[in-house]
Amino acid sequence: MRVVDLVVVTSLDERESFGTFYRRSYDRAVRLGILLGATRSEADDLAQDAFARMCRRWTEVRSPDQYLDAAIRNGWRSVHRRRRRGHGVAESPDQSGTGEAVWDGVIDVDLARAIAALPPKHREVLVLRYYLDLSEREIAAVIGRPAGTVKSRLSRALAELGRSVGDG
Repeated sequence: MRVVDLVVVTSLDERESFGTFYRRSYDRAVRLGILLGATRSEADDLAQDAFARMCRRWTEVRSPDQYLDAAIRNGWRSVHRRRRRGHGVAESPDQSGTGEAVWDGVIDVDLARAIAALPPKHREVLVLRYYLDLSEREIAAVIGRPAGTVKSRLSRALAELGRSVGDG
């Protein structure tokens, strides 16, 4: 059952509002999961879980885009922790989110692979800065680290990307 099917428990006005948000934001949520390092199926699961949580609390959610982004990031951290502990099996590279079909021409496939190869902490700040367009101060607040740490991670991530794609 898809999340949109669960919405029938709310009033008509809320269902329409949530349904509109869901349709507008689903692809972006999946892409965020992939950019953070999730496989395509993991990113779909992250998005579905995030929307299911939002649906239950829709009337309480004040900033839906921020709530969704945070839910995807937090869900990804859980998936990543399970992977590190050996409780998750990554899919084959063709399904990992670096294929052209997943990126839909948004970024170069070689760049996508270079982003996927970054350490998770560097990939996270890079995605928050350049995909979600957050400032360094906003990123610091989101990840709970000092702004200097964000600057350092961004600098290292960009340097590594430059080396990986041959520009540095």
